[in-house]
Amino acid sequence: MKIRFLFLIMTSFISCHEYSSFKLDEIEVKRLEFAKPMSIFYSINDTAFYIATLDGIIAKCDTNFSILTQKKLNQTNFSHIFVDEVFVYLITSKDLLKLDKSYFELKSQIPLSKLNLLGFKIVGFYLNPVTKTFDFVVIKKELKIFQFDPVDFKRTKVLTFKKSYKALVCFSYRKYLYLIDNQTSSVDIFDISKSFEFVKSYKFSAPEISSGSFLPPNKIVLLSTQTRRVFFFLMK
Repeated sequence: MKIRFLFLIMTSFISCHEYSSFKLDEIEVKRLEFAKPMSIFYSINDTAFYIATLDGIIAKCDTNFSILTQKKLNQTNFSHIFVDEVFVYLITSKDLLKLDKSYFELKSQIPLSKLNLLGFKIVGFYLNPVTKTFDFVVIKKELKIFQFDPVDFKRTKVLTFKKSYKALVCFSYRKYLYLIDNQTSSVDIFDISKSFEFVKSYKFSAPEISSGSFLPPNKIVLLSTQTRRVFFFLMK
């Protein structure tokens, strides 16, 4: 009887620990000049935000979102952006584009069909600091992570999430993956270095989010395409 009682207490504790949510405190909202802002990325190296739009604009902005550099690529619609020390990576409906960071000149273009990503909804991508792979987070019937060699973009591994998600966008910062669920208005955080072990969940209050990024030391930045606004939240 004692053993059963202890088991029930432990089960209850684990359940509360796994699913308890904390609240993100909204501290600032900024309106963007772009008509259709779709994706955002904060670059620590440049101390600047990069914005990609649905009508083919790529822009570099300061922390107040004043435009420093921008370029329009005709007949292109951007859905996701990632920036490293040298290049800007963009996902369109058909391709993965690599641009130089200085002038946004196209360096390479890989069809999503070549990566076997057609038919999946891409919810985000990032450079994995542990495996040194490019990770594409995708969803069809379930949430998966496709890992690619960053040199030749050959797939090296496929991971499947146990928890069910639907309305998602994601971003990464250092060793953490942030999954934004618009249906529950929550951000779930996973530790990449510990096989994507669940860490913590936060609730937020904002219109439907299309993209997110992390602003060190402790701010989560969420972009709403609908409202053309960027919401800043303090993560405690």
